[in-house]
Amino acid sequence: MYKNKFIIAIPARLNSQRLPGKVLELIGKKTMLYRVIENSINLKNIEDTYLCTDNELIADEANNLDIKVILKCGNFSSGTDRIFHSNSLILKDIKFDYNINNLYIINIQADQPF
Repeated sequence: MYKNKFIIAIPARLNSQRLPGKVLELIGKKTMLYRVIENSINLKNIEDTYLCTDNELIADEANNLDIKVILKCGNFSSGTDRIFHSNSLILKDIKFDYNINNLYIINIQADQPF
C-alpha cells in the first residue's frame, strides 16, 4: 500500500491587476511572499514545496529558503493554471515511489500570508 504524498505549489506573479508587485511588498520586515513560503515549508506532512513563477525577482525571494523554484513563462489565467502548467516539471522532480492517486498538490496563493 502506498502512503499519501503532499506537495505545496505556490503560484506567484508580479503583474497583479489591483496591486502590481504585491507579493514583494513588505509586511513588517519580510515580504508577503517570504511569509507565505516560510509558513508553507514549516507545515507538517509536506514533502516538497514549489514556487511557480515567471519572474526572476520572485524566484530570488526564495533563494535562502528550502523551496524548489519552477521558472516557467506563459500567459496563465490564474494561479491554478500556472500550477497546472508546472505539473510536468514537478512530477519529473519528485521521487516516484507511490501511486499517482496518492499524490496531492496543494495550491497556496502567494498573496495569502496568514
